[in-house]
Amino acid sequence: MCFTRDLQGKTWQNVFISNDIVDLCIVNHNTYIAPLYFYNGVEHKDMLPLEWEGEGMKFANFTDDFVKTYLDKLSFQPEPEEVLAYIYAVLHSPVYREKYIEFLKTDFPAVPMTTDETVFRKYAALGQRLVDLHLLNEQGIAGQARNDEEILVSGEITDNFIVEKFDCNNNILSLQTTNNDKVAVIAFSGVTKEIYNFEIGSYKPIEKWLKYRIKDKVELSASDIGHLKNMLIAIKGTLATMKEIEELGEEYLK
Repeated sequence: MCFTRDLQGKTWQNVFISNDIVDLCIVNHNTYIAPLYFYNGVEHKDMLPLEWEGEGMKFANFTDDFVKTYLDKLSFQPEPEEVLAYIYAVLHSPVYREKYIEFLKTDFPAVPMTTDETVFRKYAALGQRLVDLHLLNEQGIAGQARNDEEILVSGEITDNFIVEKFDCNNNILSLQTTNNDKVAVIAFSGVTKEIYNFEIGSYKPIEKWLKYRIKDKVELSASDIGHLKNMLIAIKGTLATMKEIEELGEEYLK
């Protein structure tokens, strides 16, 4: 999980997930990284040993204090992935972000950890959906796409084209492209202002992705269009999931 300990802008959206090595500024300047596991290391004082991995040990990145004061006292035993998913869901709660905005401006996000199994499972399920969407996992994208008949792609799509410019109006994201001096337009329907303006940290993923490729004159292919469509689907799914988390209110306090 990637996050910051400060706020740039009026709202806090400084959290992301990754299964690859990430840049220092993936969320904002000075992004902090909290890996779920440590692998192939020696046993550390504050790490919970889980299982052998090859010639070394695999550790969940939970401190001894977290294990003793929280995990060991639960009536159920969640997997480390479920703990991560729960935390990720809470940090995407609009209710949480608004209520604790003053604290989030200056310090690391603190997460209320429920002891109620039913509540925990609710947040963990929604958090796992967000994880799958943000990693563009097949499970997350396919699940969202099955219920989506609005985000559609039209236009002549070939390989080795360059995006010259783009705009988003009337729920249509339009890309003006060139290929061997031939001008074409690729359009994505169903792209609302809410989807286009969605931010992670201080970045708008769709706008940022396109601007960098225009700036560097990167040649794109049909698979890149598919990737961009998946990004749009993921953002739309994120907004819907955050709405569901918002409807839970402050159940995480139980």
